[in-house]
Amino acid sequence: MKIQFDNSIKEDKRVKLEKDVADFYEIFESIEKVIYLLMDKVTGAVFCECKFVIV
Repeated sequence: MKIQFDNSIKEDKRVKLEKDVADFYEIFESIEKVIYLLMDKVTGAVFCECKFVIV
């Protein structure tokens, strides 16, 4: 899994997010190989859109 960050996400936040995204990816087994983290410019919330298969 690779993480691509929105340019507006600061480096200190990226370090924490890398661990959180890795944990999420391990639990939910997303089908994406690259996770794109985006930042809402109004609220500052970081989010991603991903798909995973529920069996």
